[in-house]
Amino acid sequence: MSTPNGNQNVNNPLDDYSNLPYKERVAALHDELIRCNDPARRAYLDNLLQTTVADHKAKIWRWSVIPVAIAVVILAIQWMVFIGKGVKAEQNYKPPTPAATCTVPTGVVGADETDARTALKNAGFTNIPDALTATPGTVDEPAALQAGQVMQVSPAEDSTAACDAQVKLTLASGKSQVPDLWGMTADQATTVANQAGFQISSSPKGYDANTCNSLPDTVCMQTPASASYAVRGSTIAISIAGAPPK
Repeated sequence: MSTPNGNQNVNNPLDDYSNLPYKERVAALHDELIRCNDPARRAYLDNLLQTTVADHKAKIWRWSVIPVAIAVVILAIQWMVFIGKGVKAEQNYKPPTPAATCTVPTGVVGADETDARTALKNAGFTNIPDALTATPGTVDEPAALQAGQVMQVSPAEDSTAACDAQVKLTLASGKSQVPDLWGMTADQATTVANQAGFQISSSPKGYDANTCNSLPDTVCMQTPASASYAVRGSTIAISIAGAPPK
């Protein structure tokens, strides 16, 4: 219904625009507000326009806040679950049990392999691989050791290690380097040979300018040759030079 000046009745209900979508409603209200000359009607339209916009903004805010609130609640729940698991894990934590330790017994060095392995097992060691035999010339073997006797143990005797740690055995080859006895007396040669682990067999030999030319009564020949390797306890045969002919 229109007034005599062509304007709608100031009391037109909101139903004139309530069925319109928001953007179209705002546009219609704004358009009528521009064309309306009735102050009362303009005041009504202006209030209606502001109310419509405010309601729309409030609706948008509500729908934007709800997902954020839900996300916050979800994060809070996840955090509580995470903290709960951490507390439970801490409550269930058990410190690792220290590894059992054993001591390498004395008497392993110098024993044969079987006795050495038995001693190590009796001491609690469980990881004893096959022993290695030393290569002659690579290490100095004690003269008193025979072939097959333990020359080295690692870890060393009296040291402590985990009972499941590897214990390595190195066996003596039983061989030593033959000393150079040339020019020594029989007694001197015997002493040096014995210190290296060898025996001596001595025999006289007449002077020979090519093969036995050392000073009289000294070693002019030996077998095995010096610097070679022979089994300790074996015999070095020496020849004692005679006096050269006059």
